[in-house]
Parts: sequence; structure tokens; C-alpha cells
Amino acid sequence: MSVSTPPGAGPGPRRKKGDTHKSPHSLMVRVLAITAAAGISLTGLTLAAAPANAATQGAGFDDGSSFGGHLGNEITPDGKRGYCADPSRDGAFGDTDGGQYVTSFTADAGQVLQGDDMTKVNYVLLKYGDTGDDVQAAAVNAYIYAYTGSHLGGGISPGTQAEGAAYISASHPEVTDEYNTIWADADANWNSGGGGTGSGTLDFAVVGSNFDGTVTADVQPSTATGAITLTNGVFTATGSSSVAGVTAGETLDVHGAPPAGVKDYQISGSGTFTGPSTGSHADSNVAQYNTGSEQRLLVAGTSTAPTATFTVSGHDPFARSAAFAPIVGTTVASTFVDAGATPQDNLTFSTTSFQASSGRTVTNPWAKAGDGSYVPIVANGTLYWSTAAFTESDTAPAGSVVLGHASVTTTAADGPNKVYTASSDTPATQAGYSTWVWAISAADQSADAQTVLPDGYSFTDKFGQVAESHITPSRPTLSTTLSDTSKVLGGSVTDAITPTLVGGDWLRDSNGTPIPVTLSGAVYHSDKAPVQASTVPADAVKIGTATQILAGGGTVTSSSIDVGYAAGYDTVVWALVKADQPAQYQGYFADWSDNYGVPAETAQILTPTVTTKAQADAAPGGTVQDTATITGPMPTVGVDVTFKGYLQKDGSTSPVCDASTLTYTSTKPVTATTAGDYPSEAFPVADTTTGKVFWIETASVHGTTNVISTGKCGVTSEQTVVAQPTVVTAPPTGLSSGATAHDTLTVNGQINPGTTAVVTLYKQATGAATLVCDTSTQVDAISAPIAITAGFASDASYTSAETDALVAGNYGFVEQLLNAKGVAIVTGGCLDELFPVSQPTVVTTPPSTLTAGSTATDTLVVNGTINPGTTAVVSLYKQGATNNTLVCDATSLVTTLPAISITAGPNANTSYTSPATGGLDAGNYGFVEQLIGQNGKVIVQGGCTEELFNGSPGTPVLAHTGFDAQPLVLLAGGLLAGGGVLFALFMIRRRRSTTAE
Repeated sequence: MSVSTPPGAGPGPRRKKGDTHKSPHSLMVRVLAITAAAGISLTGLTLAAAPANAATQGAGFDDGSSFGGHLGNEITPDGKRGYCADPSRDGAFGDTDGGQYVTSFTADAGQVLQGDDMTKVNYVLLKYGDTGDDVQAAAVNAYIYAYTGSHLGGGISPGTQAEGAAYISASHPEVTDEYNTIWADADANWNSGGGGTGSGTLDFAVVGSNFDGTVTADVQPSTATGAITLTNGVFTATGSSSVAGVTAGETLDVHGAPPAGVKDYQISGSGTFTGPSTGSHADSNVAQYNTGSEQRLLVAGTSTAPTATFTVSGHDPFARSAAFAPIVGTTVASTFVDAGATPQDNLTFSTTSFQASSGRTVTNPWAKAGDGSYVPIVANGTLYWSTAAFTESDTAPAGSVVLGHASVTTTAADGPNKVYTASSDTPATQAGYSTWVWAISAADQSADAQTVLPDGYSFTDKFGQVAESHITPSRPTLSTTLSDTSKVLGGSVTDAITPTLVGGDWLRDSNGTPIPVTLSGAVYHSDKAPVQASTVPADAVKIGTATQILAGGGTVTSSSIDVGYAAGYDTVVWALVKADQPAQYQGYFADWSDNYGVPAETAQILTPTVTTKAQADAAPGGTVQDTATITGPMPTVGVDVTFKGYLQKDGSTSPVCDASTLTYTSTKPVTATTAGDYPSEAFPVADTTTGKVFWIETASVHGTTNVISTGKCGVTSEQTVVAQPTVVTAPPTGLSSGATAHDTLTVNGQINPGTTAVVTLYKQATGAATLVCDTSTQVDAISAPIAITAGFASDASYTSAETDALVAGNYGFVEQLLNAKGVAIVTGGCLDELFPVSQPTVVTTPPSTLTAGSTATDTLVVNGTINPGTTAVVSLYKQGATNNTLVCDATSLVTTLPAISITAGPNANTSYTSPATGGLDAGNYGFVEQLIGQNGKVIVQGGCTEELFNGSPGTPVLAHTGFDAQPLVLLAGGLLAGGGVLFALFMIRRRRSTTAE
């Protein structure tokens, strides 16, 4: 016996003897199907072994066997349903192997199961064996025993229906019934392969044009393949009428190939297909599972599907039409055609749908001749013209003007596969619209072409289609004139624009309304009057734009055009440019441009002149200011002036006006609306600031950043010198004791409001070598400050108040200028104003001895400088009778003589004589002189006994008392001789040193 081992099989646990018959088996259908199909014998083929297990009881009846045992199937270790095949052995309780496919099986009774009988057993196992139904499982087991049983005798033979039935217990008649049914089926169909053959149809469909479509192989079985051959058609993919390798259900694209000269046809086809029939055929093998010495188990073997060859056919569901309907669509070569140029149209041919004789609407491709070339088609075009835009319509309106014609014939080589260009036989002559209308008529075609056109075919496209229309642009030229030839900064002008058309009328829309045209204006500025030119020079600066829309003829005044804020010249250049037009009107007008610098389009821009003059001088602690003077035409909105002051650094040799020297900046502009002077704000100057300030003014159009002019650094008129004022003093001269003095100040420079001058007098200390100015030597501080006039002082002279009368000595004035805060800004030097006050001297000569009754005069010799108004006063005193010497007091005063006027100025030994006294009686007298200043103060005081004299020589003018006085006289004379000399010396010294207080 030849065996092979199914995968996964192995020995199982052993069962106790006397159990119901059991037999595992396994089905290896796929392996045996392959080997059977290849005609390979399974003898000696061993399948891979699997781990050992024991079979378990499956479906069936424990009392199903007529011998009192289990009749049914077992579950092999790999999950298959197997059937015991050795009824004479113990039940299949032993170790179960992995199973083997076998083509022959030797029963214990010696008969061999193989060939057709093996096929029958496998047929039953395949169809009925894999079941969990107890009745069916018991019936299958009985069928196995019919071929592998132990020859029960009684005339029953193995392989007969009776043999198997004898194994079924009478208690289970239902098993017998199922057994008989299975036997009858196996006996009738074991070799039929399931029965049936292939079948189907070829289903055709028309898709798109009457030439295109599909064919579908609607055949069974689904695995069938075959070849199809077409009539009146080809397969699109190959261009051939036949194709092989078509699978069931496959759909293929087909294309009609009708006979020449035939308008109506059908595509048909036939095919031959081969494939497995329905069902399958049991192979002559089973799977055998061994359980040692116990019953062997049989499991279903393999099966093979049979093949069948069959034919199918089909055809179109309705007649196809071979005719086609050519049409033409056009797009003009150029929408815009200049006057004199030839309009051209680009034609694209295609086909459209039409109603075929079958009543269906179809769309067919362009017809071809028998040699594969395209059938030529003639299209005729008519070109219409109008001054107004066309309105699309199906036909040309009555009275439409024809401009020209054209005709195009498609080529046999290209047919509809190229663009054809047609040219009008008449060029465009003037501005307007032109539109093409194309027609294809069967009557205009060749005889061959007429055979493939629908009967009476005619096509005409619509009139006035935009894609088929030309525009010949209007050509306006413009005459323009500005409203003003000069304008102030910030002003505006208007422009009068008059269009003139060349070669035709103004284009109009479909309603007859003139098409609007947009003019673009550009305003250019130049410093000098522009020179007319066809192009704008590179140095012209574009400062503005303008736009104006025209619609038809007539003069139009533009909107206001701003002239800008720079002095010089503005010129306007107008242009008509395609890109500036609305998108729907671009190209309707020929481009045009005005010349640059046309005199009528040029205006001079007038600007004011700004000059400045800075405050020339300033003092620390004051203010500085610049003033702008504006003359000439003013901008309409006014002028803003700002000021900046740059304080120059010490030692700078050239003007520097930058951030490093910027000191003063306007907090806000000064706005001028009329010509005139416009000062800056007054900028405060720090008390410590001195130096030179350079000013720069900037004038701009009010409210804008447009600068009219800017000053320059270091201009002479734009300088302010910041310096303390100077004071030059003139000390008094020719003063003598008793005189008063004042100081004279000469002031130069800028004086701030509130400035005062204070003068202080100092006297040189006795014995000092020079004057020292401090509190110990201060004589007088003239109390009233001198108010110094604010503004610029030029040799302004100021005189201080007078001092008190001065005694002889050396003096000095010291002056100070104080600002409004009381801070000294100028202080004189201690030795700047030294002056002396001299002491005049008087030497007197008394009269000689006089006799009683004589008059007397005093003689004064004056030396030194005499102040104006000085007088000399002489007083006469008489010694009392009881006095030993002259005492000068009111009691001894005889008379004060009238004052003597002393000549002012230097006196050198100048002699003055007093008026004479009255007659004198006898006695001793003395003159006392005084020099008195104009203010009444005594400058020189004579001594009381310096000028003694008597009434007669040698004889005092004395009253006679009546006694002898000679001894007394002699004594007195002696005393006088000694003491008088001493007194005289004393008085002389006193007279020389005494000064008025």
C-alpha cells in the first residue's frame, strides 16, 4: 500500500479495547489536486509529520452499529473528521499519526480499495464526510465499511450496498435511509464532475459618438477566458478586429469600422471561451490516519475541477450612423486691427451632435476616406462692419454692412486637427467694429463629402460674437491749454482739453453711447523753463498726476491740478495709454502722448523770498532772537518759519552748524500768511553763556514738509554776539580838599532789562604805598544805583551821584554792573580810577603897626588847586583889655570882612587882599582867614594869633588906663617876645594842616 503523510498528524493517546469503532482521517485536497492534475502517483509521497495526539469522538451514534458499537466520525488531532475503516479491529484509541494520502487501501479481509471504488469513497467523503450531523455521519461510516468490511457472509459481497447496510443498527432506520440516499447519489454522480458547461453573451454598448463603444464578455464560469472577433469594428487599444486573453466580465473599448459609403451599420462579435465547469470531480485517493493496531481512519482526499469550451456572440443594440456634422468655431487673430490692416480669423473645426436615422442624437468624429485621410470640408465667412458695438444674435440684422469675405477648406492630411487662418479680402478702413459669421453647407461640399454628411446639412455660427469680432481703434489727438501761466506755491490750475479724431468716428457701445477714454496727466517740475521735447528729460521731476475722462468730442476742463511747493516751472504732459483704460475698453483707442514742455501747458511757480537778520548783540542772562523778512508772492496756505541757533565753540575758526553746536530751536513754527517781518521766539541765554551764535532759518509751506528755502551757516547778517557789556570810567581830576566827586561810566554792549550800576569810593590809608579796596578804606558807596538803559548801548554815558566834600588824599572809584538778579556782571578794578584830592595853602601877611583910627587889610597868598566857588573870608579880632593874649571868639570878634572870590584852578603864589576894615582904635588885633568851598565848608582855617598887629608902630593901640604901665608893657613885651614866637610857630603848623570836616 502506498501512503503519504498529511501535515500536522501524529500518534494520540491509546483507548481501551472494546470501545466503539473509531478511525481518524485528514484531507489534503490542495496537495493531491496538484499531483493528480500533473498525473503524478502518490505512491511513496510522504507528508511532513506533526506532533502526536489522539483522535476524539465526533458525530454519530454510540449504538449505531449493528454490532453494538459507535457508528459515525472521529475528530483527528488536526481537526479533520475521519471514519473508521477496520470493523474487525478495536476502536481507534491509539496514538494517531499525521495522516497520509493514499491511492489504494488494503482491508483486513484482503480486498484492495482503489481505482473507481476509491473515487466513489472519496466522492462520499468530500460531499458528506465533513459533518456534525449524527445521522449523516453514521451513514458515511456505513458507506466506508461497505468497501473495507470483513465480508459478513450470507451472500453479501464487499463493495455492495448491502455490505454497508448490514453495519447499521436496526434501531436507527433513519441512518439506513440516509445511507441509501448517499449510495444512490454516489452511484450516479461519482464521475460526473458536478455536471454543466460554460455559457454567456457579448454585450455591446454605444458610448459617445456612433463610432465608439464597449463590448463586455458576460460569460460563466467566472474563471473562463477566450478570444473575441469583431465585425464592422476594431478594438480601440490595438486597432485590430480580434483580441485574445479576454476574461469573464472584462469590458473592452471598441471603435466602428463601417464599410465605405455606408451611413448606418452595427458592430457585432463572436467569441470562444474555455474554463472549469461548475462543481468538481473527486480524485482517486483518501487521507489515511494510522492508530497503531487499532482501526485506521479515512478522511476525504482531493478533487479536481473539469474544464469546458463554449462560444458566445452579440451585436450593437441599434444601428450606428457613419455620418458626421462638422462645425467651425473661430477666434480672431487679433482683437484690434489698425486702419489699413487686414482682419484675420483663426478657425478651429470640430463636430457636433445630430439626429441619426435611428432617431438617436449622436456625435461622430470627422469622417475619413478609405485611405484614412480626412474628408475635406469648405467653410465660407462673411465680415460685417459697424461704428457701434455688435449685439450677439442668431443671424446678421437686416442692413448690416459687409466689409469682406473669406473661405477655408480643411486639408485631407490635417482635417480638424489644425487651426486655419482666414484673411478678409478687404482691409479695415476706419475706426469701428467688424465681426465674422462662418457657414458650412452640404451644397458647398464635394460629392464625396456629401455622402458622409447628414442629408441637407447646414451650419451657421452666430452674428456679433465677441471672440469673432475685431475693433479698429479710434485715434484722437488732444489740444490742451492751462488756465494760468504762473501760480503761487500750493496753488492749482486746470487744463482745457479738446480732442480731435483722425480716421473715423468715436467708438460707441451697443447702445450708441460713446466709449469713455481715460487720459493720464503727469506734472513735471524743473528749476528752469522747460524746453519742448517729444520725451521727458531725465532731470525733470514728476511731482503729481491727473486723470481726466472724455466721452466724445468737445472741450473738457480738467479737475484742479496741484502745482506743488517748489519754485520753478511746472509742465503738464497728457497721454492716452492702453493700460490706463478700464479693462473692458483697453485697445479701443490708439495710444497718444503730448510733448513735454509745451508753452501752453507750462506755468511758472512763484515763491516768496525769505531773508533774515539776527539780533546783533546779546548779553548773558538775556535773550537772543532772529527775524525773518518775507517778501514776494505767498503760498495759498502761508509759510512756516523755524529758527535754529548754533553757539560756536571757543577757538573755532569756521562756522559749524550741526548737532554739536545746536543750542536754540524753535518750539513751534512762526506762521506767516502775508509778507512782512516775523521774529522768532526770544530764546533765553544762560548767565554763563558767551560767544557767537549762527542762525539758520527754514521756511516751508505751512502744514507741510515742503521747504521753500533754508539759510546758510555763518551768514554775516545771521550772527549774534553774546558778550558782557563793557564799562569805561573817567575819574575826576583837579580836585582839592573840600571838593565833591562823581564817577563817569561809558557803557557799550547789550544791556538786559533791570541792569544797574553801583559806584564805591575808596581812600588810600595814610602811610600806605597804594590803594587797597576793602571795608577799611571804603569812604562812600554812592547809595542810589544807576539804572542802565536796556538795549544796545553805544558809548552810553552815565554819571554817578556826587560824593560828600573830600579831604586831601588819594582816592579811587570802583564801579559794578549788576543784572536784574543783583549779580555782578562787570566789576571795575581797584586801581582803575585813582585820583588825588590836593590841599591848597594860604600864607597871610598882617598889616604893619597902625595908628589909632587907621583901617587895615589882610593879604593872602594862595597856592594849590582851587575848586570853583571857593571864597576867602577874613575876620578881625581884638585882644581884650584884661587878656594877656588874643582870644578869637564872639566876644573878641571885631568884624568879618566881605568874602574874597578865589580864582578856581591852579593858584601859584596868587595874592588876594581883603577889604579894608573900619578905623581902628588903639589895641592889639589879629586877622583870621578861611578858605570856604562852594558847599560852605571850610577848606583852610587860619590861626587866631597868626596875624597879630597893633595900632601904631612900637606903640600898641591900647586905651590909656591912667597908671604907669611901662613896667607891665615891658614884661608883656618880654613874654610876647618869648611866647609869641612859640605861638606863631604853632599857628603856622595848624594853618597848614587844618581842613574842613
